[in-house]
Amino acid sequence: MESIRHDDKDRDLKKVGLKGRDAFIVQLRPASHALDLNIVRAASSTYLALAPTIRPLDLVLPGTLCAYEMEKLDGTPFSRLQPRNTALDAVTHAKLEQLITSFADFVAQGWRCASKLHMSPTVRTSRADSPMDNTSDMLSQCPGKVGSSIIHRLEKMAAELPDACLRERAEMTLAAMQHMTNYPIVLNHGDLIPSNILVDKETWEITALVDWAEAEYLPFGTCLYGLELLLGYFCPPPPASPEADTVVLDTTPKFMYFDNARQLRQHFWTRLLEAAPDLHISENEVRVMRDLGVLLWHGIAWDDGAINRVVNETDDVEELTRLRAFLSES
Repeated sequence: MESIRHDDKDRDLKKVGLKGRDAFIVQLRPASHALDLNIVRAASSTYLALAPTIRPLDLVLPGTLCAYEMEKLDGTPFSRLQPRNTALDAVTHAKLEQLITSFADFVAQGWRCASKLHMSPTVRTSRADSPMDNTSDMLSQCPGKVGSSIIHRLEKMAAELPDACLRERAEMTLAAMQHMTNYPIVLNHGDLIPSNILVDKETWEITALVDWAEAEYLPFGTCLYGLELLLGYFCPPPPASPEADTVVLDTTPKFMYFDNARQLRQHFWTRLLEAAPDLHISENEVRVMRDLGVLLWHGIAWDDGAINRVVNETDDVEELTRLRAFLSES
C-alpha cells in the first residue's frame, strides 16, 4: 500500500466503507495469486467461525495487484507457543490435549459437511447414467491443483521416493485408493501448519485457521498430516562445534514427538469418532487418506509454488524427516 498516494488511499478506503474500522486486515496479492472467492466462501460455510470472511476491495492499485478485506481473527499462532521439549509438565499436557480435542472437532465439522454434500443428489459431477461408486468419479470432484493430479503424484512417489520403504508406502496408498468407492470429498485447508492455527494462548483451544489461499476439495482426511505437526517439532542438526574433531556428534535431523504423543493421537481418534459417530464405518478409509495427505504434503517438494517434484535426500532433508516420522506412526 506504500506506493499509493496517501490521499488516494484514504479516498479508496472511504469508498469501500472501511474507514475507521479496526477488525479487518487488507491483503494485497498479485493477480497470478488471486484468491478463489468460491473457495473462501466455502471455507466460511463449512468451518464457520474458524475461517475468516473475505471479500474483494475495489481499490485503485498499481500493476495487477488485487486487494481483499479479510476479517481479523482472534488467537495466537500455535507456532509461538509450541513446546520444544519432549517431556511435558501436567499443565502443558492438559493444554495440548485441549488443542487436540479442538482439532478433532474441526475435522469432524468437515466430515459432517462432506457427508451432507456427498449424500446430496445435486453433487453428481458426471452423467446421470455413469457409475458413481468408483475412484475416478470420486477424484473428478477434486478439480484443484493437487486434487486433479493425485494418482499421478502417487505414481511418481512410488517410482521416485529415495528409499524402498517409502516407495512401497506410496504404492500401498495408491492401491488402496483405487479400491475405495463412494467416499466423501470436503474442502481441505491447504497449509495446515502450526503458524496457521490460531489458539487461545491460555487454553490452546483452536480459535481460527488462517491462510486458506491453497485450500481445495480433496478426499476427507487428507488434512490429518496437520495432526502430526501438533504432536512434536522438527529438530535440525546441531551447528558445527569447535570440538567436532574429537567428539562424534549426531548430525541427523529428527522430528521429535512429545513423550505422550501416542496417547494424544489416540485421544484425537476417540474424540473424532465421538463427534462424528457415522465416521466409524469409514475409519480404515480415513486412515488411508491420512497417509495420502502425509505423502502429498511431505513427499512432493514445494519449489516457490511449484509442487511437481518428488523430494530427495539432497534438497529436502526436512521434508523427508517428517515424511519418515509421520508414516512410521500411522
